[in-house]
Amino acid sequence: MTRLRVQQSSSSLSRRGSVFTLTSFFLAGLWVASASTSQGASPSVLNHQRQYLYHRSTTFVSTPMVPSTRLLLRSGHAILDAAHRALQGTSFTRPSLFGLATGMSGLSATASTSSCFPSTTSLPPCTRVIPVPILSDNFAYLIVDPQSGKAACVDPAEPEKVLAAAKREGIQLSALLCTHKHWDHSGGNEEMARLIPGLDVVTTEFEDIPAATVRLGDDDVYTLGSLSIRALHTPCHTKGHVLFLVTPQDETEIREAKTAPVLFSGDTLFVGGCGRFFEGDGQQMVEALMGRVAKLPPQTLVYCGHEYTQANLAFALSVEPDNAALQAKAAWASSILQQGGFTVPSTVGSELDTNPFMRVAQEGVIKAARERGGAKGGNPAEVMTALREMKNNFKG
Repeated sequence: MTRLRVQQSSSSLSRRGSVFTLTSFFLAGLWVASASTSQGASPSVLNHQRQYLYHRSTTFVSTPMVPSTRLLLRSGHAILDAAHRALQGTSFTRPSLFGLATGMSGLSATASTSSCFPSTTSLPPCTRVIPVPILSDNFAYLIVDPQSGKAACVDPAEPEKVLAAAKREGIQLSALLCTHKHWDHSGGNEEMARLIPGLDVVTTEFEDIPAATVRLGDDDVYTLGSLSIRALHTPCHTKGHVLFLVTPQDETEIREAKTAPVLFSGDTLFVGGCGRFFEGDGQQMVEALMGRVAKLPPQTLVYCGHEYTQANLAFALSVEPDNAALQAKAAWASSILQQGGFTVPSTVGSELDTNPFMRVAQEGVIKAARERGGAKGGNPAEVMTALREMKNNFKG
């Protein structure tokens, strides 16, 4: 009986601590929303403030949370969402208690499916994505179709870790997506195919990939349950590299979709950076990033192949030190990584605001490429080439 009382007391204290912590973040939401709107903060900066608050709150409260703390968390996030909409042109008034209650009840339907990794989109993702850290700094991923439950993995170079994650999640894999030929992305294909008979190994048709069974050309589509997975050929890092764009089959008009598309960008696009030009040139990377990725909806979630974010954003700040959105994202990334979190997903919109390799037409980026990278003019391919060389030699 004594032990039971101690456990109950400990649980009670934990819940009180959770309420105190969540109350702090609730008040922080009010303060950030009020201060940001009154001081004219940009939507991009507020996005990152919102991400930071939400991530911090979820790291302090373990599931299952008591209902009161869960509602409190959602309300703080809702306040920042309201402020973000205000800065984008929607009228904003500080919420009343009735308004908060209404907002919280509306959020309760989606909170249980929200990823613990911050994003900068207000739309729910079209698919469930589970990052699996592998090797030294790679990401593999699990994808689950919300309707059929069918699942795939992306670039599972360490099969044992990917399969362990799938087992924990109760996932049965039917497909493997491989972005390109480098061993830290394709090195697990043969073992995965051996361990899962009948596994579809879906990849590019433009280079040799181990164990490939389904080879996709540019804009070819593979179907996973209710999802369409489209290959986007982006030669440069390797000649056959593809991105995988995931959308629901029933959302044919991507820019009017009710869910956020998901992009697996491999080693072409990173958070705040891009891949090395091993088998291509600056013009090809311009076509990949500006011709393909930048044309996707800004809310598209980006899951890249490596956790290079902190180094990438340090370089980006050396190119655009006065970019407020970039400053906010770098501070957020540093905090998240210190807490043991991930900086994926990003979004296409966020990359357009902060990633110098997607900002090659911006005056400040062109100036840096000319002065420090040897670019002779403002041609995007010249700027891209100069930036890549600058990044290769960056020591910051």
